[in-house]
Amino acid sequence: MVSTSIVCIVLCLVLHIYGSLGLSTKRQVGTTPSSSTARLFSTSAKHVLSTTSGVLSDYTTDNFYVYYKGQRVAGALPNSFVSLTDGYGKDFQDVYYRGQQVRGASASSFVSLGGGFGKDFQDVYYMDQQVRGASASSFVSLGNGYGKDFQDVYYTTQQIYGASANSFESLGNGYAKDDLHSYYLGKITQ
Repeated sequence: MVSTSIVCIVLCLVLHIYGSLGLSTKRQVGTTPSSSTARLFSTSAKHVLSTTSGVLSDYTTDNFYVYYKGQRVAGALPNSFVSLTDGYGKDFQDVYYRGQQVRGASASSFVSLGGGFGKDFQDVYYMDQQVRGASASSFVSLGNGYGKDFQDVYYTTQQIYGASANSFESLGNGYAKDDLHSYYLGKITQ
């Protein structure tokens, strides 16, 4: 009687571990899961742990799909998916911002900078848009939509012409300043 109970417990543990690893003998390569199989495995959805903040993100995965706030992320690969911060996530081939693919971003080098900004080895992005002209090698996020590289200052995707990158700082709530001006939402205040 005792040995039968132990065998049942061990079998349950093995099946649980087997399922949590995404292994299935029912699905063949190149096929898509049936709705009953998808329902079976979607109950074992896992939150993706952010690799940088150590907290649960808005991304989840099951054995077949990646989800952002419950909506399936088209094209995302659950086996290689990692959540970054600030709404960004990536798999081995693509980068996503709040569940939408960031076109042109290189997944292998992409990092989230906070404040809505991210960058890869070559380009800077604000949310899912490229920040044209920004230098990825020196770019930093200042928060509240502001960022700068060694030479220029940006508000979201737009360069703030005439702003001093050396002295520029974000003050919060859309405000910023440099040695000569104060700014609100990227525009010089009067």
